Parts: sequence; structure tokens; C-alpha cells
Amino acid sequence: MSGSIGTNSGRASGSIGAAASGPTVSSSDPAVDTNATLGTQWANSTSGEFYVCTDATTDENVWTNVDA
Repeated sequence: MSGSIGTNSGRASGSIGAAASGPTVSSSDPAVDTNATLGTQWANSTSGEFYVCTDATTDENVWTNVDA
């Protein structure tokens, strides 16, 4: 099995779509009106806290702190 997918024309074996981008890095926490797509990652470079957008409702976003 090669790992190729039928719609992957022109890509190497095992390749699926574009590479994901890294987290947004900022010296502050995201706010409820920091609009993003579901699953967007946010790293606070000052506190070390790490958040993921778990509800992407315009101007009512929920950012969940996933830092231990």
C-alpha cells in the first residue's frame, strides 16, 4: 500500500493536503472577539499559557486553556 490518495495528483505518496501552520504567538491572551477558525492555536509568550479555539462564533469565541 503506497498511502496515495486518488485526489492527490502531483503530490508525493502519503501526502494529504498542505502543511498546518503553527500557533499564533502573542504577549497576551486571546479575547472573545479574537475571531479565528475552530482549532486555531494561540500561545501567550509572556505567561506560557496555550489556548485552542473551541467555539468559533464571531465576536463570542471560546478559547480553552490547554496548558497543564
